[in-house]
Formats: sequence, structure tokens, C-alpha cells
Amino acid sequence: MLAATLESQLPSAAKPPPTTSPANEAPVRAIDELEQIFHDAERPRERHLIGAEAEKFGVDARTLEPLPYEGPSSILAIFERLQKRHGWSPVSESSGSPVIALERGNASITLEPGAQLELSGAPWPDVHAIRRDGDAWRAFGGLRLVVRGDGWRWRRFIAAAGAEQEG
Repeated sequence: MLAATLESQLPSAAKPPPTTSPANEAPVRAIDELEQIFHDAERPRERHLIGAEAEKFGVDARTLEPLPYEGPSSILAIFERLQKRHGWSPVSESSGSPVIALERGNASITLEPGAQLELSGAPWPDVHAIRRDGDAWRAFGGLRLVVRGDGWRWRRFIAAAGAEQEG
């Protein structure tokens, strides 16, 4: 449901093609048929978009335990502060269910399975546009300011290096 909510906010050029069609149900009998599936899904170059994502893990500075969902120093408290200070809107899977993400424009901050927060920036035509879209990234980078004094630290995982960094 969240994926559908977030996908519905993408420009039509960024939406993935439907995954169910009679062609998807027929068995592939030759390499050309397999290649054709990929060629049919291609978009013209002028419709290519890119986006950036970043993840941060909130941990207790003393015990290194992950942030709880509820409480005075929690994911929910951070979501509430981001709404109040930076204009993000809450997202739930259904009316009355827990808040699992925030959105602002075409960007979102989602609660991931490991209790980390992920910022998914809006889709843009090139990396220069991503850089100009600094508001979402500054808000996400400012998470340490949102929880200052609460005894929490932010850890980010650098996948390429496999190293953990504070920040």
C-alpha cells in the first residue's frame, strides 16, 4: 500500500510499466523473445530519471540499541519533529494505522525493517538537479539536530566501503 501511495506521486515518466499482461504469462522459447521483454520496457532517453537514497540508523548513545518506535526519544517523536519543523506529511498504510513514513513533494522518509530511516529523494533528470533539491537532504542530514540532547546518535552505513560512520 505504501509503495502504491509513493508510486502514485511519481511523475508519469517515472512510473514502472505494469507487470501483468498476457505476454508475461507466455513461456519464453528463444533468446530473442527474452531480449524483447527488456526492449519493450525501455523508456526513451528523454524520460530517464534518477534519484538518490540514504539511510541512517538511530541508536542509543550509551547502549547502541536501535530507536524504539514510540516514546519521548523514538522514531515517532522524530517523525513529529520533522513534520513540525520541516513540513513533512505523515503516511500510514490505512486510516488510523501507525505512521510508517513521511512525504514532501516527491521525496519520502520511510521506516525500514531494521529500524533505520531511509530518505528517497525525488526523481530528477540528472545529478545536478538532485544537488539543487537540497531541502530534503538538509532536513535528513539535520536529523542529529532534530534529536539533539535526547541521548541518540545517528549511524550511517557506507555500503561500498562496508564501514560504519557517525553522522
